[in-house]
Amino acid sequence: MSKKKKKIANRTNTTNRRDAINRVSTGNFKYLTYALLAILVLFVIFIRLKLDGIPMERDEGIYSYGGRMILDGKVPYLDFYEQKFPGLFYSYAAIMAIFGRTLEGIHHGFTFLNVATTVMLFFIGRRLFNDFGGLAAAATFALISLTPYASGFTRQSEHILIFFATAAILPTLKALDTNKLLWFMLAGVMACLSLLVKTNGVFYIVLLGLSMVIYYALEKPINWKKLLLNIGTYSVAVFATFGLMCLIMGAQGAFGEMWYFAVEFPRTYVSAVPFDVGMGFLKQFGGKVINGYLPFWIIAVSGIFLLFFTKENLHKKIWMPVWAVLAFMTVTPGLRFYGHYWLMLMPLVAVLVGSAFYSIQSLLEGRGKVLATLIPALIFAGIFLQNIASHSGYYFNPNYDNILRDTYGMNPFPEAKVIGDKLKTMAKKGDKILLIGSEPQLYIYTGMDAPNRHAYFTHLVSDATKTRANDWQKEFTDNLNQEKPRFVVVFKIKYHLV
Repeated sequence: MSKKKKKIANRTNTTNRRDAINRVSTGNFKYLTYALLAILVLFVIFIRLKLDGIPMERDEGIYSYGGRMILDGKVPYLDFYEQKFPGLFYSYAAIMAIFGRTLEGIHHGFTFLNVATTVMLFFIGRRLFNDFGGLAAAATFALISLTPYASGFTRQSEHILIFFATAAILPTLKALDTNKLLWFMLAGVMACLSLLVKTNGVFYIVLLGLSMVIYYALEKPINWKKLLLNIGTYSVAVFATFGLMCLIMGAQGAFGEMWYFAVEFPRTYVSAVPFDVGMGFLKQFGGKVINGYLPFWIIAVSGIFLLFFTKENLHKKIWMPVWAVLAFMTVTPGLRFYGHYWLMLMPLVAVLVGSAFYSIQSLLEGRGKVLATLIPALIFAGIFLQNIASHSGYYFNPNYDNILRDTYGMNPFPEAKVIGDKLKTMAKKGDKILLIGSEPQLYIYTGMDAPNRHAYFTHLVSDATKTRANDWQKEFTDNLNQEKPRFVVVFKIKYHLV
């Protein structure tokens, strides 16, 4: 048998094994898998709708404000700014355009993103492993992405990043299976969009590129033409998407400011935390995130190793640990390890749980179809139900103030909502509000705008911006002489880490 025919035969055998386990998973119930997925989706929506009125924390506030500015025709970095690429603001703008500019509307938009990510992870797990692996991945993500200490209940930018990253992984798998350039292009566009939301997305760009290199490097002989064409198509799509964003910013006269805020400014932020302090943050925040969801994380780690005992192809066995390393790197820049950063790890954890249960099914296959189906299903169901029982108050009867206090300590997020709601009853159309201190979420609660582009007062006095602070402070005071705000709110608090 030729090498090419042998390779095709090996792939066929792998497919046949997966199909056999799929048949065991679903039995005679043709639509059981999709029925369970639909139930999971409804369950996620039910829980997240109960959280739709929870007050924002400050990052949510400033990002949502940027989205509203986009909808009002403002230009990023010239009329408002944050230390992110403009994809973040346009994403929030799209969400607000569809779901509304209110606290609840924005939350509904993020619920949609979470559900969409959950469904995509099902199809990723199904394509990588089997139906049960896909369901385990989706169900795992549905729960761990709600982790309170990871800000799972919020409207954080990380939820958008993992949506685009997951939307890049799925066409990557399709591209490697079909060898069609369109899928490589789509993977590149989606991967770049994750970067344009938050620079940590660069690790997902590298991950997918490495996945392609590993896949073709394992072919014997290596088809260099196919390797270069497909990976080149993916790379061109990434750079073209990034280039288009640069052209749009340049056309609006904002490219220089964008480069400062998205590239130069974050360098100071990333290098500010010493290594020993960062390790303290890792222990502090990482421990809180994992606590209460520990079984999923333990099983995810086992999913890396268990896969090596199956007859799956080498590409998957190599790709899983590579994905684990690069996914963890998304959390590490700046060594702050804040809770919401861990959301960027959640798709990996979910897929690795799917890998673990698929591997268990594969290893039990020789002992009978019933055992191969029943044992993994019962184990996962037990872990899933135990998590729901232990977090039932949070899931089904959430107390907003308690959740915010447990997650963010004494940061004045509940108080900001009370102040914002009161000011909204007093505000008139066109009124401006000056915030001295933090809590830019007041812009969303009140519907009012800042008097100038310095909406986040912290940047005016931060060490990270000291090279521009004097100029900004003069710009700020000059603007106030022209745009006198009707309301002034001062938050005088000790800054608390989130």
